[in-house]
Amino acid sequence: DWYGNAFVYIGSLSHLMIPCYFDLIMCGSYEILLEHSYSLMSQFIRQLSRFVDELGQLSIQLTKETDEHTFEHVQQCPSLAAGFPHFYGGIWRNWGRDTFISLHGLFLLTGRYEEARYNARDAVWWWLYSTSNYTHIVPDGHDILSDKVSRLYPTHDSPAQSAGIHDQSLYDVIHEALLRHVQSLKFRERGAGHSLDFVMNDEGFNNEIGIDQRTGFAYGGNR
Repeated sequence: DWYGNAFVYIGSLSHLMIPCYFDLIMCGSYEILLEHSYSLMSQFIRQLSRFVDELGQLSIQLTKETDEHTFEHVQQCPSLAAGFPHFYGGIWRNWGRDTFISLHGLFLLTGRYEEARYNARDAVWWWLYSTSNYTHIVPDGHDILSDKVSRLYPTHDSPAQSAGIHDQSLYDVIHEALLRHVQSLKFRERGAGHSLDFVMNDEGFNNEIGIDQRTGFAYGGNR
């Protein structure tokens, strides 16, 4: 209604004045929306400089719901691009390692806690690290450990399951991931071949992960 009344008023002005008043309305609206978005972000963002505010705004540009990268029958959630232009679309959007590297700054420090969710496939270590950050930074962040998640592929060789068929608490999934590392795991990538990654050599689809019992460090790869 406010915009309707404002533009009706503009219509009564002389043609020479219309551009100026149009600019006042649009720029004023833009500044109000910016200030509102700043107010929704964390204290860490709000208490620092305008430059940090602008960096916080970037987190909005890099996040949106996209039909191409989310599955409506599973969950409709924001899709995070780790950066532009390389991670804008295709198989690179939601790319595990790069997504988790950027998640801390784009979601946790800005206070966008509800959007910090992820279904990790090839980035289990970054996923564990980001979950740990979430529990320490977000108020009552440990509550997320009790959230239910659907395991679309509960085992390496199982067919795809519908959402809700195989649900587990997040802490159970984390425990399984850690246990698998301790026990060690050797497998070949599901669907390995040119259709999965046309630049990967055949050896690259073989994976072995585990914990070095002498040092306690995790290892992974095929060499």
